[in-house]
Amino acid sequence: MNRREFFHRTAGALALVSIPPAERPNPRPLPAPGLFFDPQDLPRLRRSWSLPLFKDYAESMLAASLGADEKFLRGELDLNNQIRHLPRAGAILERQSFAFLMSGEKERLDLARLAVEKILSFPVWDYFMEAGKDIIGLQRAPETAIAMSLAYDWLNPWLDENTKKRMLAQIAEKGCLPCYRSLHGMRYPGEVVGWSYAPWAKQEVRDFSRWPVILDKTNLKAIPICGLAVGSITVRESDPRSAEWLEMARHGYETIAGLYERDGSYPEGGSYGDYTTFHLLLTQAVLERKLGVDLFDRVNYNGYVEFMLSLQLPHTAEPKACVNFGDSGGGLQSAVSFYVARKTGDGLAQHMGLEHARVHNPFSIIWYRPDLTAERPGPEHHLKRWDLDWTIYRTGYGLDDFVVAMRSGGPANHEHGDRNSILLKAFGEVLLADHKHPTYDHNNPGWALRSSPAHNTVLIDNQGHQYHDGKEGTNASQAEARIIRSGRRDGFIFWTSDATQAYRLVLPDVARVLRSVFVFTDAPAIVVIDTMAKKSAPSLFSAHWHVENGDRLGSVEVSGDGFAVKRPEAGFYARCAGLERLAVSAEKIPLPDEAGRFPYVRVGSAAPAMAQTIMTVGLACRSGQEPPVITVTPQGTIQIQHSSGILRARVNDIDGVPFLERT
Repeated sequence: MNRREFFHRTAGALALVSIPPAERPNPRPLPAPGLFFDPQDLPRLRRSWSLPLFKDYAESMLAASLGADEKFLRGELDLNNQIRHLPRAGAILERQSFAFLMSGEKERLDLARLAVEKILSFPVWDYFMEAGKDIIGLQRAPETAIAMSLAYDWLNPWLDENTKKRMLAQIAEKGCLPCYRSLHGMRYPGEVVGWSYAPWAKQEVRDFSRWPVILDKTNLKAIPICGLAVGSITVRESDPRSAEWLEMARHGYETIAGLYERDGSYPEGGSYGDYTTFHLLLTQAVLERKLGVDLFDRVNYNGYVEFMLSLQLPHTAEPKACVNFGDSGGGLQSAVSFYVARKTGDGLAQHMGLEHARVHNPFSIIWYRPDLTAERPGPEHHLKRWDLDWTIYRTGYGLDDFVVAMRSGGPANHEHGDRNSILLKAFGEVLLADHKHPTYDHNNPGWALRSSPAHNTVLIDNQGHQYHDGKEGTNASQAEARIIRSGRRDGFIFWTSDATQAYRLVLPDVARVLRSVFVFTDAPAIVVIDTMAKKSAPSLFSAHWHVENGDRLGSVEVSGDGFAVKRPEAGFYARCAGLERLAVSAEKIPLPDEAGRFPYVRVGSAAPAMAQTIMTVGLACRSGQEPPVITVTPQGTIQIQHSSGILRARVNDIDGVPFLERT
């Protein structure tokens, strides 16, 4: 049998069985405990690696083409391409280093050592500069410092002394020092001369003048904190600057902790929160392990894991998706959940890592504790209103479960023009959608997907609320919305969000923009009431409803005062009524076809008015089911006749702050 067959048949009995004697470490005392685990922990890690939980991850790592990686490193690597080629080399290094520790396959050690040499050959490890001369570390330098530090730690017995010396020198000079410069600029923005792209980096034009201030409160602060912490710990015996660097890393950690709300929610959403939290936990873990400094309680990490649980939005097209407010959309990697579970014994965090992880990585295995009991979330977790003023209701966490989420709240990096926008998922389909992760380039026509018209929200005179022009990047706007009422009644839950300030920044004559949402708990049905008013001049008021169409399998249909949005497995059927006459039409965002097709329904005033209230009443059905029969009157009488029964309700105070009562 070959080595891989032997590995699988022995279920991870991975002692150095496949390493030729010449490649084994010389007999000597074990080195000092490693960055994240001790050498004596390797048997435990190898047992975890062989568990069914990590089977697909382990097999995918071992199945990665060694030939393709070697071809890239030897023949395709551009040493001036820090944007794409350096992170690929770093990913190869980290993957093959860990795979070697787990499998003992010598070709993985050889490839990891080749990656080390290639990374050492890069003249610099990032493509941002300060004052046109000094490299600053914003992503690539910290990523590379982490990858090289892990390789130095994991492969140490198999690296020659000259290689280790060069690694330490470059981790310090090309990794730690640039990270220190970027964090120094965020800490003391008045001392920054000017950040820019390096001249060889061909990127879109950006206004960097406020970046030290902007990035101080974004996920892009977490990665240099982590790179500086991990790198400084690695070089602290050889570089006297490490003490100053560690102080900067700790200061960065203490300050970015304020980005999280008290309940653990994170304003940049799912994938950016995951990126931030993972790198902060690496920082926390290495500082506690090597220095005895425990910063865990600076962030409500247990609350953060529950926040990510509440964002779960699995659907047929993307089973690991989450609520994608803003640029987000990716869920949590299991390493975050497993660290929180290991640190605190939190059964819900253990469950999150076991059942809802987007991906595993080496730290999933390093931090996983199989002896911890998982705790499944109960109905008390199904309705969450976070301190961000994000509200999410669900019937469960499966593909078929009903989920309604609304984005109220304040500005955030990576946001969209999406105040009061609603997402709705049922029967495995996203039926009211936020188009996922549009371009970062404000010169690209796809930038329009970030604006209010591309969201399930309202327009006044065809204008949404305030949003920036993108010249500084994807930073925060000035738009605010706030939940002013929320609760639960027998048969439904409700909330009202006030976005008046956000719209008034564009149209000062706006008097009121409220959205009231009522979600039935005994059927996949909602009532959305948009209450809008002007002070002095009449306007056209409208609401937009977008279907998921990333795979071009979504569609919209309009009939009189009703509409349907359809996906292969389900549809959402709605009727509308207004205090003023409405017009309902099927539209498409005017973008080039190569940018995608984005059909939506527009429900709008037929003529200008000083005020308008639009009531949208809808229910989700599986494909093949008889569509519901919905009636809704301007006076607020509602009836939904569907396959399982009849829902009746009445809206009170329609033109004020509306409220629903079941009848």
